[in-house]
Amino acid sequence: MNSSSTSRTISRENLRATLRSSAAFLLLMASVLVCGGWNAWTYGGSIVVWPNARCVRYLMPSSFPAGAAHTQQFIGAMSDWSSIDGCAFDFFYQILPQDYDVDHFDGYSDTLAVAPEELDPGVLAVTYTVNSGAQWYDMDIEFNDEPLGVGWNFILNPTCMEEANPGLNGFSFALVAMHECGHSIGLAHEPTGTEPAGNAWIVCTMNPFYVHGGSNGSLRIYELHADDRAGARALYPAATATLVDLATLNFSWTPAYVGVPFTVFMSPSSIRPGEDLTIRSAIENLGAADAFGATQKFWLSTDESLDANDMLLESVVWDIEGGNLYDFDLTVTLPFDMPTGPRYAITMLDAYNTVVEQYEDNNDAVYCVPVQIAQYAPQIVTPLGQFFATAGQSWQSPAPQVTRPLNMAPLQWTLAGNVPAGMTINSSTGIISWPNTVASTFQYIINVRANNGTGSDTQTLYLGVSGTNCPADINHDGKVDGQDLVVVLNAWGSNSAVADLSHNGVVDASDLLLLLGSWGTCLP
Repeated sequence: MNSSSTSRTISRENLRATLRSSAAFLLLMASVLVCGGWNAWTYGGSIVVWPNARCVRYLMPSSFPAGAAHTQQFIGAMSDWSSIDGCAFDFFYQILPQDYDVDHFDGYSDTLAVAPEELDPGVLAVTYTVNSGAQWYDMDIEFNDEPLGVGWNFILNPTCMEEANPGLNGFSFALVAMHECGHSIGLAHEPTGTEPAGNAWIVCTMNPFYVHGGSNGSLRIYELHADDRAGARALYPAATATLVDLATLNFSWTPAYVGVPFTVFMSPSSIRPGEDLTIRSAIENLGAADAFGATQKFWLSTDESLDANDMLLESVVWDIEGGNLYDFDLTVTLPFDMPTGPRYAITMLDAYNTVVEQYEDNNDAVYCVPVQIAQYAPQIVTPLGQFFATAGQSWQSPAPQVTRPLNMAPLQWTLAGNVPAGMTINSSTGIISWPNTVASTFQYIINVRANNGTGSDTQTLYLGVSGTNCPADINHDGKVDGQDLVVVLNAWGSNSAVADLSHNGVVDASDLLLLLGSWGTCLP
C-alpha cells in the first residue's frame, strides 16, 4: 500500500521550462535542505518561506462545508501549526461562498477534494507548492475523496486498531491534514522516502507515509511531533520559547522501511519467565525549553489500565532537550516465576510529575499488542523424600512442589505405575492419601506425575510400612535405639515428616520424649 502524500515545487520565474522538462523539476527537488532532522526547500541557497510568516487558505465549500467534521479537523490542523511555542507562523482561512476553478499559479492557496483518478495511484493527498524566488506564492492542497477505496475516518483519540489499520477503518483525515498543512508552511518530507534501507530517520508528522508520525499517549492524541515543531521554529523564529511538553509516542521507526512508522512493540512476542524482554519506546519534548530529571517507568499489566498490582519493570531518568526525540530499546529480564497469559506494556514519562509541562495528557502510553507469557512444562522439586508409616494406620504425604508454581499452574497430579490398593492422590494439590496402609518387607515406590498441558514431569516418592505399632522405630529395624535418636536430632527444628513423631509440624522436644518413652525392642 503506497499510502503517501506528495509535494511539488515549481518556480514561477522558470514556469515554462519546468513544464517542458521533468529534469528541471527534479533538479529543484534535489535542493532539499536537511537541517536538524526536518527538511525544507531552498532557492538560491535560501530556505523558501512565506512572506510575513502567514498563509491564507481558501476552502472550497463543496469539499469543506462549514461545520462538517472534516472541515473542523482541517481548521484544527492549521491551528496546530499556528500554535507552536517559539514559532511566528500563522494560518488564516476562508470558506469560499462557491467553488472556483483551481489554478496552481494564481496566488490563492485552495483546499479541496478530488476524485482518486485525478491523483497518482495510492496518493492520499497532494500539496502543489509554488514559489517566487525564496518566497512561497501558491500552495493548493487536494485530498483524495475516496483513498484506496476505504475512505476517511474522522475519529479523534482513536483505538489502536482504528489508527493503525486504515484498511479496516479508513485513513485518519486529521493525520493527513496535519501532514499537508506542514507542506503548506514550507516543510518537506522527513525523510524523503527515497533513501536506501538502513538509513536512520525521525518519526514525525512529515514522514512521507501514513501514519505520518501517528498519535501520542494512551489517549492517542493527534499532535505535531518534536521534529515538526523544530522545523517550524527554524523557518519562522519567534521570541525565545520557555515551554516544556513531554510526550510518549505510539509509533517508532525501523531502518528496514524508511519513512514508514510502525507501532511501538515488545520482542519477542511470546516469552517465558526469566527470559529477556525488549521494549521499544519513543519519547519527545515538544517544547523548546529543556526538561531535566524526568522519570520514565515501565510496567507489565494484565489489562490496558495501570493499577497497584501491575509489575514494575524498570525506571529510567531522562534529561530531554527542547525539540528532541529519543527512540530506544529497553531490555529487562522477567521475574523467575509469573502467571501465563497476555501482558500489556504501559509506560509513563515524568511519572512523579517533577517537570512543569504545557500539557500532562500525553505522557503515558499503552502498547497495542500484548506480549504472551508462555508456560513451562512442570518440573517437580526433588527429592520428594522417604516416608514411614505403620500398617493399618492412615498416612498422608506433604504437598509436592514445582519450580515455578505461578507459571506452571494449573497442574493435574496423578499416580503412575503400580499403585497400592486404596492409595489416591488429590489431582489439584498432589497430596497422596492412604487410609489403611499395608505392611511390606520392601519400601513402596510411588511415581508422582504433574501435567499442565505444556508437558509433564514424574518423580519418585518412597514409603516404608512396618507391621508393628512402633512409630518411634524410624528405621524399622524392630527396636528404638540410637539410630532412631540420630534421625530425630539431625532433623531438629525442621518439619521432617519422618522425625516428626508427634505430628505437630516441627521436630522438637515432644518427638524426643516419644522416642525415649519407646526405647528398646518394639512389641509385636
